[in-house]
Amino acid sequence: MKQKSEAELAYERNVLEWKKKYNWVQPPFDPSRVIAVKKCGMRGCGAKTKLHRHHRGHEYLLARIMPDVYAIRYLSFHPDDIVIVCQKHHSDLHRLYMPYIYDLPDAPTHAELEDLRMVLRNVCDTYLRGGKKKKHDKTSKKQHRSRTNLRP
Repeated sequence: MKQKSEAELAYERNVLEWKKKYNWVQPPFDPSRVIAVKKCGMRGCGAKTKLHRHHRGHEYLLARIMPDVYAIRYLSFHPDDIVIVCQKHHSDLHRLYMPYIYDLPDAPTHAELEDLRMVLRNVCDTYLRGGKKKKHDKTSKKQHRSRTNLRP
């Protein structure tokens, strides 16, 4: 059996802590243990193996920042909060989220976190529809080259 990474162990500790702190009652079935024949939610992908539930608004991150507001929501796996994606597209989504996350202030307010959640949901939905990957930096390639003195 594969040994868990430090990140996986930290994740499990956080979730267990939230379950204890907020008296989380497990539903009749554990949604994290469900294995179903589904396809990746990315338009045109169709992968059926190693699927992941992805929180569209990165509720796990928000729960780490403001657990009293977001931990219960994260643990609940609201159907409108998650999409099913393969590992490749799950990783792609998290990469797309990074510039927005880096822009958060050191101590964000609830309103700022809620704005971020909505932006991330929009990025996720656009990506899964097969739309263009939105770049956080609105600078065009041509402008970027001219600023950095690079030739095409």
